Amino acid sequence: MRAEWSQLNFDNVAFNLCMLNAVQGTLVHKGLRYINKMGNLRSELLRELESRGPGGLRQNEIYSALNYSRSHVSETLASLERGGIILRKREGKASKRVWLTEQYPGHIEGLVRVGILMSSEYVPFLSSIWKSMEGKNQKIKVRVFGSAPDLISSLHEYTLEIGVAPTFTHVLFSLTNKKEVIISAVGSGGSAVLSNSAVNNNLLATSESSTMALMSRELVKEKGAKIHFFTDPGKAKDEFLAGSFEYMAIWEPFLSDARNHPGIEEVSDSGEKSFLNPCCSIGVSRNFLESEGELVRVISRGYHEFLEKMGEPDLDYGIGVISDATGYNPEELLESLKSYEFSDRLDLAMLRKYMIDVGIPVSSERLKEMLL
Repeated sequence: MRAEWSQLNFDNVAFNLCMLNAVQGTLVHKGLRYINKMGNLRSELLRELESRGPGGLRQNEIYSALNYSRSHVSETLASLERGGIILRKREGKASKRVWLTEQYPGHIEGLVRVGILMSSEYVPFLSSIWKSMEGKNQKIKVRVFGSAPDLISSLHEYTLEIGVAPTFTHVLFSLTNKKEVIISAVGSGGSAVLSNSAVNNNLLATSESSTMALMSRELVKEKGAKIHFFTDPGKAKDEFLAGSFEYMAIWEPFLSDARNHPGIEEVSDSGEKSFLNPCCSIGVSRNFLESEGELVRVISRGYHEFLEKMGEPDLDYGIGVISDATGYNPEELLESLKSYEFSDRLDLAMLRKYMIDVGIPVSSERLKEMLL
């Protein structure tokens, strides 16, 4: 009798364990479904906010636009806000507007958003601003753009505090408004027009409204080269080497990479290069300058002082950012920096000569308004 009772207890225990495992399995399954659902909501929400840009989205619109419960939406918004991915501001008494942090049209206290292109020329400046912000309770968020016009547009929309781009693009866009101020040059050199001897299609790959486009103008004028504008220099370089283009105007580190392949030569008659100094400049939103003038001056002085005693270990932050953006390793990026002459010097006379060399003379009065 005792044996039968023991066997019965054993069977009950086994049955209970099976039931417990089943319940746990169900809970795990439900938990995974919940996590997946929350992940889907997060992705959909971020896509929707990205599509709205600087205009953002009212929180009430999110509830109606996405097929999720209000509690799930609220929980996800709170999580994204804690992570600094979104920003919410009260709009009226009973509503809030939501933005991606990188698209909020105004300065966010404690955050400096910097826009760059995929160029190793920006390594020293990125490293200098990182160093300048040490101990100042300021975070830096770097956004990488595919085209200079898009970058400058974001600077003028005040979704960037700082934009580092070709000097030509800064001036060209600033002629029609007063939304930015150029605080210094970045450097010169580090770019060229290349030809692929195995190709004869008279196609030229270059970037829109940029120094590269300026360097290519003789090819367009004298040889009638047809232009293909790219937004991904890495892809353009690969297509050039594969024979899609006869010519390519590009910058470091893509320039050195392409040069190392057989049959690739620099075009000597691509045009006068005097306008390449300064190739790129640092612009700040005028609103940012007005609200955080001392911080802007700290950044400007910091770059000047950084260049005076720049050493390889000091470049780690900038190297890391550009390596992530371009896919080139630190050694390749450090080697590419030898193609540049870094200087922050940019005064009125220098900028006026630059625009004359470019072929777009601008009055000293207009240029003076653009400079810090």
